[in-house]
Amino acid sequence: MKTKVKTFICIIINKILELPLFYRRLILIICDAFCIPISIFISELIIKDFDLNQLPENLTRIIFISIICALPYYLLTGHYRTIARYAGSDLIYKFSLRSILISGTIFFIGELTNIFDANANVWLLFFFILFISTFSMRIIMRDLFRSIKKEKKKNKKNIAIYGAGKTGIQIASQLSFDKDYKVKILIDKKLDLVGRNVNGISIHSSKNIRQLIKEFNLEVILFAIPSLNKSEMKNIIDELNNYNLRFLRIPSLKDISKGEINVDSIKPIEIEDLLGRDKVAPYSNLLSKSTKGKVICVTGAGGSIGSELCRQISILEPKKLVLLESNELNLYKIVNELNMYEDLISSILGNACDFKLVNNIFREFKVDTVFHVAAYKHVPLVENNPVEGIKNNVISTKVICESAKRNNVEQVMFISTDKAVRPTNVMGASKRVAEIIMKSYANSTFNENIGIKTKFSIVRFGNVLGSSGSVVPLFKKQIKNGGPVTITDKNVIRYFMTIKEAVELVLQASSLSKGNDLFLLDMGKPVKIIDLAKQMILDSGLKIKNVENPKGDIEIVFTGLRPGEKLIEELLLDSKSVKTNHPLIFKSIERDLDYLEFEKEFINLEKHLSKSNKENVLHSISLIVPEWKRYKMN
Repeated sequence: MKTKVKTFICIIINKILELPLFYRRLILIICDAFCIPISIFISELIIKDFDLNQLPENLTRIIFISIICALPYYLLTGHYRTIARYAGSDLIYKFSLRSILISGTIFFIGELTNIFDANANVWLLFFFILFISTFSMRIIMRDLFRSIKKEKKKNKKNIAIYGAGKTGIQIASQLSFDKDYKVKILIDKKLDLVGRNVNGISIHSSKNIRQLIKEFNLEVILFAIPSLNKSEMKNIIDELNNYNLRFLRIPSLKDISKGEINVDSIKPIEIEDLLGRDKVAPYSNLLSKSTKGKVICVTGAGGSIGSELCRQISILEPKKLVLLESNELNLYKIVNELNMYEDLISSILGNACDFKLVNNIFREFKVDTVFHVAAYKHVPLVENNPVEGIKNNVISTKVICESAKRNNVEQVMFISTDKAVRPTNVMGASKRVAEIIMKSYANSTFNENIGIKTKFSIVRFGNVLGSSGSVVPLFKKQIKNGGPVTITDKNVIRYFMTIKEAVELVLQASSLSKGNDLFLLDMGKPVKIIDLAKQMILDSGLKIKNVENPKGDIEIVFTGLRPGEKLIEELLLDSKSVKTNHPLIFKSIERDLDYLEFEKEFINLEKHLSKSNKENVLHSISLIVPEWKRYKMN
């Protein structure tokens, strides 16, 4: 019986909601017009001690005059503009004010005209009853409409809001109208809030979050604490990593200051938020020191890191920015993007291994600073094409250094990688050789002219999110295609940094350079690749398909470590580093090499490269980098 009544009510309310606005407002006017006589009748009855014989003879006239007075007040003060389903506590003040105005007006009309007996007690009571009846009617309508919406949307995701402060409560209130989420609970660390509730939503302790996930069948956690930093957020996400949860967040305090928080402000947790380290704002004096008023050349300018270098340098007031890139499409994209700096930029299509080209560029533009980014960095590709990979990464570095020496370039900053440390693949070994070339020039091994003052420095860091060699774009593509997401090993760990932050630190490191420096960037906490993959799947609104959840959307498949791949990368060769003036930039202290011996072996390497003799090339590399664990080539 209850089900039939509920169904009938749902049908009636749905029919009302489907009516045009004019008819819906007309229904509200009729309801209010009904509340007015009821309120007058009850007020008179209470004042007359429920004696029907004591009711005024002109009660009908009083009711008619009251309706004539009240309805214009309602119409002129926006009484019918409020959407019933979104009615909130602010209606208390609006409805009470209208009830005061209506009861006061009717009382004074009776007092001044003697049309009816103006009993002050009756009209004071009328005010209360009219307010209670009209306000209660709106609240009942609101709750009915909301319950209908809930009935219509059965597959809402159960969400918990982490943070029961002002922002969390505001979001919880707004999500009560959302078609996708159902707020089950609020979670907070403050013990004085635990056990209380807001609008019927209970507040629970963050200490019991694991039990709460199971108890309330939670699918989504929304972080609603603007001041929550990345490391705290990551710790919570790591703790809940095995629960197939999706994580959302509201903007930071800085973003909130720009406007009010609403449902549209909710965003998925970005991969950058999983790095577990709060960003350190760049030091403006270090950013501009090596760029302002100088002629800068960026090799590999169209790549992910090179293009970001160009973007940041272009706004730091250089005298000239020279872009050297061998890929026509990549060069076109970055030049087109920076077209507002047309007078500042010169684009050169060419290979950094071409000595004549590079030497002419440095001489013609009178280059002050070079950021050498051009390199082949895809481990499997270089592993399968070792000669070309080594030739590109090694010879380009030698060409850059030699050209810089001959043209009195002030500084050369070489972008290296953590894979150069105790390399297990050809790409890492080639970058290690390139590092030794840089240090050789810094130590004047290749400099016949001892008076050369070019500062040769290296900056070494790990993976950058979103770069062409990063797993993130690959995972995104695999998820978009429906999976599977492929991971080489469940224990693979990597250090990550955003491209923007990495480039900011490279620019600041160049200002700290005194020559012959090997800078290391603080990459934050290590990230397990499997955790990264899981979170990316969940943040896409999908479920992980596995033994526990065979009906999931995306499967994770382990393919085995590729030739030359490490489980864990490292930045230090000799495990020694010292601090600099920047908290995220360190200097590596490494043992001195026998540069004269290196020069002899390097000459052999160049000969073997010119003949494309793979085995001899690899043998030379193994002599130059004895710590390289050589793998058999196909």
